[in-house]
Amino acid sequence: MKVNILKLVVTFFLTIMLAFFIKIYFDKKSENIALKIKTQLMDKNKKTAKILNALPLKQNGKPQKESKNSEVKTNQDSIELVPSSKVSEYEPDYLFSELKNNLIDLDKLSVESVAKNLELADELISKEPNSYSAYKAKLILLILSESKFGQEIDDYELNFLLESMAQFDMASDQRVMEEAILIATKNSRILELEDKLMKLDNEEASNQIQIEIIKDQLAKIENEVVSELNYVNEDVVHIPFLRLLSKGENEEVIYYATDFLNQFPDSVYARFYLIKALELSERKDEIVKFLNDSSLSKESLVELQLLMKKAQNQNYKEYWKTLKF
Repeated sequence: MKVNILKLVVTFFLTIMLAFFIKIYFDKKSENIALKIKTQLMDKNKKTAKILNALPLKQNGKPQKESKNSEVKTNQDSIELVPSSKVSEYEPDYLFSELKNNLIDLDKLSVESVAKNLELADELISKEPNSYSAYKAKLILLILSESKFGQEIDDYELNFLLESMAQFDMASDQRVMEEAILIATKNSRILELEDKLMKLDNEEASNQIQIEIIKDQLAKIENEVVSELNYVNEDVVHIPFLRLLSKGENEEVIYYATDFLNQFPDSVYARFYLIKALELSERKDEIVKFLNDSSLSKESLVELQLLMKKAQNQNYKEYWKTLKF
């Protein structure tokens, strides 16, 4: 009798625990961070981004040292090698300059240098919480830790950064707009010209004049559309999808992209990520209806087709290489 009661009690607690974990799973599943960020981007009540100034560089390419305490000195040219206790001595402009200098070539960063630069980014956020660049630097460094070095990162921390970045007004002036460029964002005209350029490069040299004309057109368009493409800070919406693709979580991408399209049916990039995930999941029969969707404008359809073409051989495990500080 006692044994039966014990079994019942154990079964009861196991059932409660199972229900609890199932609830956590679906709560997590219902948290569509990309959709949440998109909604925040549309909120008109935004923060003004503080622009930091890069300090003059010395001959060795490192920024001039600046600190609250003029007696703070080191034998190294880079703050990366300064002990953690010294990081707090530096002013925001120096921290920004050092991060900008260190993040030029992400491929050269080691695990140790990423950790040191994270200290700089954290210090900059604490001193200048209205600096968009501070959050952007930390986001890139966390993505590097995860995608390049295989380290586990806190989803909550990364999502907090994305949400913080979505709260800034990136349309105040040209410099702020340029800060919003996290990924190489392309519109359909740019993608179309690049496609032509790729074809011409593979043909005879007699096309050189046409190649130069297209390059000039590309340069002009890319300069003109910075504000048009990036002032709304759309790049941050791509990160959740790219992270999932890099980890092979294609079913999650399908779930979130479908949910996203229910709210924003005209979104080309949500449709792109959905199609890409279906393709990687070998569910190609389901792709046709999204490519032939009559509700898409002609420009959107062209943009979608070009995105799919350019992404044919893309290695999503290395999406961190597309990030720009």
